[in-house]
This record gives sequence, structure tokens and C-alpha cells, in this order.
Amino acid sequence: MHPWQAHLNNVNAVKEFLEQRGCSLTMVAETFTATGKDHNKLHWCRLVYSSFETNTMGNTKKEAKQNAYADLWAHLSPPLQGTTTATQDRQKRAWRGDKILAMIVSEHVAAQADEQTTMFTMNHTFVNRTTNAFLLNRYAHLGATNSLPAGLPPPSGLAQNDPTNFEAWVADIHDANGGHFATTSTLVLQALGLA
Repeated sequence: MHPWQAHLNNVNAVKEFLEQRGCSLTMVAETFTATGKDHNKLHWCRLVYSSFETNTMGNTKKEAKQNAYADLWAHLSPPLQGTTTATQDRQKRAWRGDKILAMIVSEHVAAQADEQTTMFTMNHTFVNRTTNAFLLNRYAHLGATNSLPAGLPPPSGLAQNDPTNFEAWVADIHDANGGHFATTSTLVLQALGLA
């Protein structure tokens, strides 16, 4: 088993985290919905815990639930290095990188669409390429195949760390290229396996 697989069962990771703090999964509100035709349904899982809320999608109900719990796990689990200045800087860069990544993927999805492509399909593709679960798995793949782009550190295998590192890398690439969107897009899409 690769280290990055340790927290792929995000429901159990969150359950253990809460139990260690005297809480339980009953404190997490889950709701499920499905959209689309019977032969092509998308499943959505909405989680609410305290002030945190996420609504994620998957091709199955189980996948949607795992994706939602990956987001909650990333929110709950403490950073590896505590709250040092370096960690806070990385988190700020990751916040920017998340927004840049969303723009890159949405532009890519729109450019690939034709007149037959529905908004539903476009949204499905966008969501599938921007979740923390996708970034975690893609990052692990890049590391396992020795395909890490320049500037992206090796994956740690931790669900709360690797998506943040990937998003911080996106912001760093954007800044290193003087904010040039097209250059940043090319590099990020290659890393995502979309170019």
C-alpha cells in the first residue's frame, strides 16, 4: 500500500478524528441527491459539520460521499507543520491557487465543449477535476510515475497536505510566469493530465 492510500477512506479518517475528540459522525449532517437520467446519473453528497459545508459530486453515491468526506477531512485535520508562518503562507498561496485552478479548468472545459455538450456534462467534468480527492490521487500518480512538474515537491500522501501543496504550486507557477494565464494554464493542464 502506498502512503497516499492511508486516508482514501475519508469517512473512517473523519470518524477517528471526531472520536478522538469525544464526538461522533452523528454530528455530521449528510444529504444525498442525484441528477441526470437513470443511465447517466451524478450523485451529490452535502455535508454540514459546525460551520463547514461542502457539496461534492461523484459517479456513484459512495464516490460522492468519499469526496465530501475528503473535503471535511482536509478541513478538520491539522496542518503537518502547525501554524507556522511558512504554513500560513502556503495556505494563502493555496487559496489563490485554488481560484486560479478553477479558472483554468473551467476555461478548458468550455473550450472542449461543442454544441452537443450540456451544462450538466461541463459541470460534471469541472467538478471531477478540481476536488481535493482528484488532486490527491493525481498528485500521487505524478509522484509514482516520476512525472512531477518543476517546483512541485514530492507527495506526502496525506489528504490534508497534498491538495494544498498542489494548489500552492499553481499560484507559484502563475506568479513565476508574471501572471500570464495562458502559460500557467498549459503547465497546470499538463500536470492534471488534461493537455
